[in-house]
Amino acid sequence: MPQRTFKLKTSTLAILSDDQRTMVTIPASALVALVVGDIDENGFVEVRYRHQLLIMFAEDLRSRGERVWGQSA
Repeated sequence: MPQRTFKLKTSTLAILSDDQRTMVTIPASALVALVVGDIDENGFVEVRYRHQLLIMFAEDLRSRGERVWGQSA
């Protein structure tokens, strides 16, 4: 399945799943690719932003992002 790309309308917090679970702010207008998960469900999804895998709430991606067709993050 092709990756789905989203453009964030507002800055959004995500978690970098390193040894310490670092919080990262993804800025408004950033492109993120949905890697794992379903944004129509509750809970977390995994996204790729700037070659890093991050975890964020599906609700945040639904409400703060818009699907971008024909671009990749």
